[in-house]
Amino acid sequence: MIADGGPALFAHPDSNLWLHAPARASHIEWNYGIVSGAYEKKGDKTDGVEFTVAGVAGGATRVIFHRVLDPVNRAADRGRSTRLSPISRRLANCCSSPPGPFKAMPTTGPTGGKST
Repeated sequence: MIADGGPALFAHPDSNLWLHAPARASHIEWNYGIVSGAYEKKGDKTDGVEFTVAGVAGGATRVIFHRVLDPVNRAADRGRSTRLSPISRRLANCCSSPPGPFKAMPTTGPTGGKST
């Protein structure tokens, strides 16, 4: 889909997205955000979204990124953001085998998805 002028993969809150990194990958990079229509429209607006990315390997899971976006109340949370996270350093302490899939988990905001 195209959202806010660029390609996007839309995932409703409480989704799980699984991504497999190449065997020799040293980092992962992604863009994330909330489409502008969710906070710019008249009437009900988003109450925000919590983004979590975890690395999974050898039966262990480790959160490598966590952020709550609240674009209605924080202008800095509007638009598209980019994140770059090293794989090996962040997973080395929890995982004895090479990193496996990465799980991206957007969840609802503080009011459980109820608009404000």
